[in-house]
Amino acid sequence: MRKTRRSALVGIGLTLAMTIVTCTVATGQEVRHNYMPGTDFSKYHTYKWVPIEGGAHPSQIMDAEIKQSVDE
Repeated sequence: MRKTRRSALVGIGLTLAMTIVTCTVATGQEVRHNYMPGTDFSKYHTYKWVPIEGGAHPSQIMDAEIKQSVDE
């Protein structure tokens, strides 16, 4: 009886694990992009961050997140 119960628990565990993996793969990652049609990006090779005077940023945290997103 213990082997039957253990086999049932292993089967349930495997089914649950496969369900989680399937749901994770199925949802995937949302990929978005934005660009200007007709722009020749081959001539852009580098960039630099320039400080903006006058507190034009919503916050230091938001500024850091924007810079990190662009850098990635």
